[in-house]
Amino acid sequence: MIPASASSLPLVAVVTPVHNGAAYLAETMKSVQAQDYPNIVHVLLENASTDATSEIIATFEGGRIPLTVGHNSTLLPMIDNWNKALTMIPETAAYFMVLCADDALRPDAVSRMVAVAESDPMVMAVTSAVTRNDVVVDFGWPKDMTVYDGPDVIHRLFRETPITDARSAMFRRPADMEKPFFDPSLYSSEDTEALLRVISRGKMGFVHEPIIMVREHENNMSNAVARPMGLQFLDHFVVIERYAPVGRGVDSRQAIYRDYRRYYIRRLLIWRWIDGNRRAYDYHMGKLADLRTRPRLLEYADAAIDLLLKRVRLRPKLYAFPG
Repeated sequence: MIPASASSLPLVAVVTPVHNGAAYLAETMKSVQAQDYPNIVHVLLENASTDATSEIIATFEGGRIPLTVGHNSTLLPMIDNWNKALTMIPETAAYFMVLCADDALRPDAVSRMVAVAESDPMVMAVTSAVTRNDVVVDFGWPKDMTVYDGPDVIHRLFRETPITDARSAMFRRPADMEKPFFDPSLYSSEDTEALLRVISRGKMGFVHEPIIMVREHENNMSNAVARPMGLQFLDHFVVIERYAPVGRGVDSRQAIYRDYRRYYIRRLLIWRWIDGNRRAYDYHMGKLADLRTRPRLLEYADAAIDLLLKRVRLRPKLYAFPG
């Protein structure tokens, strides 16, 4: 039961989709139980795990923060599981966030994020600085502000630096929430796409302290599958198409696409001739062939010159997204 004193506060659903999460799940769940914000429900969807995940979840039943628990009898793809978990959010929840089963919250994380969201009804999502494997990442947002216009955030994405760790976002729950909320057609940037979609209609809030701990390890989906194959590079074409026109002050979509394509082709050259990652190179060349947009010889030459000039520091470095 939620304490009566909390009934006037917005309900926040912390959502943890989990498959074989026994290594870190207890720490994740303890961090939710330790929240100082009193009106939370922890939603967990166990995705056909074969380890002790279900047993760990059971040990937290009856805790201070109530649980809503579901189980899949067959394994779903990760994003399908995320989207299914979101359907378990109570109708009365005003906010929700996905907390991965290997991440954790500082005790004041939810209260700090709700405070920023409640400061402006146009705040559609709140993110924060994070501690990533014991290293604080603050993303460089001006510290004299906590709320930023969505188009300005999108401009920063395309022309300056990464905007945030999208996994740490708390979203305002709309009355007509998109289904599926996370785009299952994307390879690895479904959380970033969702963040841009919601803030394109309003504003983004930011907590400047590292109130969320995100853990990078070899079993992360991003580290195990997406990054070795560079899947995020394919997603960025979709992100450009959907959101480049929204960014305030950014160049035309065509200019952003042109610059990103040079960046991408330069990455292809690095995979093929510097890193020796022929598997990633061949995969992307196949995808580009499917899209009828394989690089032309002149584009390879331009990217090679661009790479050389940047290596000898005769050109400023292009923006790093998507890494």
